[in-house]
Amino acid sequence: MTSSIPEFILRVQYPILSENPPGDSTDISLLEPCNKNRWQVTLTRVYDLLKIDVRGLELNGMNIDSEYMHIIPMNGSKPIIAKVCPQTLRLYNTVSVLVRTEIVQKGDRYEFYIVQAKEKEIPWFFHASDGIKSPPLPAYEEERPSAITNDTASALLCDIYSVDTQIVFGLSRTTDETCIWAHRTILSKYHTFDILLKQLSFDNRSALTGPIKLVVTKVSFATFATLLRFIYTGEIHRTSHPEYFAISKFLKGNNYFVAGGIKDLHQWHFMDLHRPLSDEPVTWQELLDAANIYKMDALRAQCEAALKSIAKVSMARSTDAT
Repeated sequence: MTSSIPEFILRVQYPILSENPPGDSTDISLLEPCNKNRWQVTLTRVYDLLKIDVRGLELNGMNIDSEYMHIIPMNGSKPIIAKVCPQTLRLYNTVSVLVRTEIVQKGDRYEFYIVQAKEKEIPWFFHASDGIKSPPLPAYEEERPSAITNDTASALLCDIYSVDTQIVFGLSRTTDETCIWAHRTILSKYHTFDILLKQLSFDNRSALTGPIKLVVTKVSFATFATLLRFIYTGEIHRTSHPEYFAISKFLKGNNYFVAGGIKDLHQWHFMDLHRPLSDEPVTWQELLDAANIYKMDALRAQCEAALKSIAKVSMARSTDAT
């Protein structure tokens, strides 16, 4: 029978990472000797965001068995709590969270605790360095998928040099040579995308040096673009223009170097920037169907509320007509 690790504490201290490669990502050495060979912590910076990955190494056959990842800053900021995807733990023994850099930055470095636990609240937490139980922690800030600024989201959505995930459409209003690009770091905040992208990386080892290719067959190009913009900004725009996204068309026979890996040459933003991605706005029902496919609860709730409101207006008009 496989043993489990329900909770653990890691202390992280590391100089601030660069915004550009190669200094934007690093595997760090943990301070506690007992943790150095058991855990690997990787920090990756994307503009004003920091992705924190924790992977179990020599665990002697044990698996991580916990539901919450707590990031406790040492600068006085509110702790962050993120619910962990059980499938990710079982498949990869890895947990990840994405936070704003300002939350974990203290002076010229990042300083924070990583606490993995089965509970959403951790009254048992103490600083291992002094053995003294910490004072009551400030109220938790729930980490949400839309927790980035609109300025950062706008820059990320159309930045062709930092994108690393190519999304192509098997059934869409565009040709299969047209694709929209995104960042794995951002998409992975949603468990469904996190599992899909990790599986694609495992199946295709070349994804370690090049872009990941995600094929979408049940959602149209325009609907996915609307969903993508929601992932980045938390806002719903049912009519979008190409200028807001990294959109490309594949051109055969050439390559060029971008974003740390070789990508096939693409014609970027070849679509008419003054025309919307679809002749008609994406419907609330189309967006709701997409939210159900990718298990995006916040988007689903907004779509359902909009559809209920439309139904009430329609019913009122019918009543007035009679």
